[in-house]
Amino acid sequence: MKAARVLKALAIYRAFAGLSVWLAPSQMARAFGLKVGEDSALAYVGRLAAIRELTLGVGPVLSQGEARRTWLRLALMCDVSDTVAAVAGARGGGLSASATARTAVVTITSGFLTAAALQSEPTDAAHPDTGGCSNT
Repeated sequence: MKAARVLKALAIYRAFAGLSVWLAPSQMARAFGLKVGEDSALAYVGRLAAIRELTLGVGPVLSQGEARRTWLRLALMCDVSDTVAAVAGARGGGLSASATARTAVVTITSGFLTAAALQSEPTDAAHPDTGGCSNT
């Protein structure tokens, strides 16, 4: 039952993040400490990230077995990559320390939830996913 709770928490976290940015990209950018102007490119890029976040939240819920573990591994790769991108943005002068910290908190939290969900998933040896087919 722990696996189901962790997966549900992850899905809610990612869905909230994705929908928030999709519906209110400028407001969410401000919440992260990013400079918002008249540039519509920020909203466009935010919505690209938003749909990715929503997809990475829904994918594991709609799958099982090895497919779910694959979704979770890909999501974890995105979380690590997003955290590295925030640090790189700070080092390059593109992000303020405050924006870097806020972004890192969100991506690291997402990474921990994803890692917990991945860890709680049974392995093929413990719970084979045959897709309803027999291998005999």
